[in-house]
Amino acid sequence: MTYIYSLYIFAYIIGVIYLVVLGCIMLFRHDQGIYTHGEYEIKQRMTRSVGIFMFLNAFESLIYIPFMLSGIDNFHWVYGIFFLVILMLNTPMIFVMMRVVSQKKEDLMRWVVALGTPFLLLIVWYVLLPKDGTHMLPVYIGGALNVMLVILMFVCHLREYGDYVRRMRSEYSETNYREIAWSWSCFGGFALQSIVFVIYQLNWSQTLELIYAALMLFNMTYLCYCIYRQKPLDNDVVDETPAESEIENKSDEKAFYAVIEQRLESLC
Repeated sequence: MTYIYSLYIFAYIIGVIYLVVLGCIMLFRHDQGIYTHGEYEIKQRMTRSVGIFMFLNAFESLIYIPFMLSGIDNFHWVYGIFFLVILMLNTPMIFVMMRVVSQKKEDLMRWVVALGTPFLLLIVWYVLLPKDGTHMLPVYIGGALNVMLVILMFVCHLREYGDYVRRMRSEYSETNYREIAWSWSCFGGFALQSIVFVIYQLNWSQTLELIYAALMLFNMTYLCYCIYRQKPLDNDVVDETPAESEIENKSDEKAFYAVIEQRLESLC
């Protein structure tokens, strides 16, 4: 039994190292030569966000190892803080991933704070409660809230996906590697991963933990692969009217053609 458990810990450490390697690959990747300026900026935002996500999951797995070695059960009061902290970090990060993939960045930090605040309040509540059995209530609420939020984000991704597809089809004739249909299977995997995580944390079994670890590594690898080959849409904003200095001494007809010329150049 000790030998098997040692292999189990060793495999967990290998998984942490694997996530760190993925994070480094995505965080320090550069493809400037094959993209326009606007596409390059979006690609960098994608790869850096995924790299941070990999490091975050590696950190979560790493801090879990001491619990495994110490034999602390899932109802120990320290374990509850660990569980809620992971939910507070992971839930907003999944939202960030969805927004990055659909190239939406409006009010991103506001949503991150809004998604993380309920879990922070649950942590404070958990710490203040007497450790007499009722202290697990915030943990159960946090687990249910995480599952509901991830499923809700998955549903809301439908709208973002529709906006992305409409823009892609209106601006690009060649859409190879710009499609994001893969995001459904990817984020569906994250939703399933969140459900398994909550179940096995609140009702631990080695089988569920192994399923969760396998799901996490598969989802992270698939996300990195899809982002690695993804061609983003150009996010450069083109003014609908030329600069005043360009049309100051031009007739209305010349100003009109200046607008058309500038727009065509940017689209090409």
